[in-house]
Amino acid sequence: MTSLPSACLEDLGVPVKLILHRTKNPSGTVYAFDASDTAGTDVDDPTTITFWNVYTGTTSDTADATKFIPTPIIHAVEMSGGEPREYGGGNATRGGIPIVRGSEFVQVNGEFLRVNQQLITVLKTYSCEDGNLSAFFVHEGGQISGIVDSQSSPTTFRGFPIQSWHVGDKMMGQRDGIDKNMVRFSLEEDYSNLLYAFNPAGTFNPVTDL
Repeated sequence: MTSLPSACLEDLGVPVKLILHRTKNPSGTVYAFDASDTAGTDVDDPTTITFWNVYTGTTSDTADATKFIPTPIIHAVEMSGGEPREYGGGNATRGGIPIVRGSEFVQVNGEFLRVNQQLITVLKTYSCEDGNLSAFFVHEGGQISGIVDSQSSPTTFRGFPIQSWHVGDKMMGQRDGIDKNMVRFSLEEDYSNLLYAFNPAGTFNPVTDL
């Protein structure tokens, strides 16, 4: 059995924004962005805004294939699922104890509030990227989480693969409500096995700066 690592508590809190990108390049290779800062520059350091500005196209003409797309703020985020997938019980398995086959996928639900529908229309088109869409999570405390190649010494960083991306039509708030569009997507089983969260450096706040 592998020994348990010694580590601090981890509590990232609710994700409030996504940074979307394509999972694979046109040749089918999975994107893994440099996170090692081996060049000693901010361009390779995801704790700085310089890294993100390069891929969002803020400071360069980033190709669509590698472009990062920050979403508007997502409200009322709820994550459900992750329950065990089981076989048996009753007379089917000894003692009536079911056999655990793995975990169910995790479903994420949220709301875009008072977002211009021109922007929503573009977000809807990302459903065509199903199977090739990933997302970094931006948390309310400013951390950015994704997948790394090694949690102890990360050198590459990429978003979580997501599926079944859906943005709904405008739901008008009426007198005591507010206009909203629902957003929903799913995360694969074991999506968080290589989860890693970077803390932003200096005054960089990805919640408001991206």
